[in-house]
Amino acid sequence: MTQSNLPVDVMTFNCEKHGTFQCAPLYFLGRAKPLSRCPTCTDEYIAKQAAREADLEKVRAHAKQAVVVREPPESIPVRYKQATLKNYAVTNDGQAKAVKRLEWFVKTFTERQQAGTSLLLIGNPGTGKTHLGCAIVTALDLLLYQAQYSTVADFSAAVRECYKDGAKHTEKQVMQRYTKPDLLVLDEVGASSGSDHEKQILFEAMNERYNNVLPTVLISNLTQADITAYLGERIMDRMREGGGKLLRLDWESYRK
Repeated sequence: MTQSNLPVDVMTFNCEKHGTFQCAPLYFLGRAKPLSRCPTCTDEYIAKQAAREADLEKVRAHAKQAVVVREPPESIPVRYKQATLKNYAVTNDGQAKAVKRLEWFVKTFTERQQAGTSLLLIGNPGTGKTHLGCAIVTALDLLLYQAQYSTVADFSAAVRECYKDGAKHTEKQVMQRYTKPDLLVLDEVGASSGSDHEKQILFEAMNERYNNVLPTVLISNLTQADITAYLGERIMDRMREGGGKLLRLDWESYRK
């Protein structure tokens, strides 16, 4: 079927590996992106994930028989290298509920992967959002999942670095660092002015992870209304799918 004969809500896109495929387009900043990935890529990804999970279960079963010492993931800032869900200070019901939800998220992460469950943590500065975000990255790393922490500013800077003369990595290679991990925690969402470029690469990363059914945790100091305006309804809608939750950390800053 040629492009001109397709319904207006379907376009032909090209997969570098498997050739052309058809799906609905998604427009962002005037550019048409595929709403879903190549069907053959999807089938290969699902098969690869199933095989990897089977291998991980064997390793975890072996690890239960011995004491395993692992350093915190390299992506975790020095201040939060020792952050865990157990050493997060709980002094009110809201904090207890937040920790319980994140413990559930880690404990059922195999199911969260299958559903693509994401989380959005919002609240005022000093409420422990970064501690909690780093804690779940470390917890999942101990379970041998690939988990990555980053700020949006560092993510944007890493992509911009690709455009410089003599850059060591291509934009595609950098984007894969953020789109491939089993879990991505992106902190300080909306902390910068939010240029079109920053919003575009954030959307592309989120859309790629959504298409691959990969959970993402976003952390922000913005209110729910402001974070919705910053991210746009398309990303917010993706965050809700698969049982995604918004956690409000609205207690007083522990720094006071």
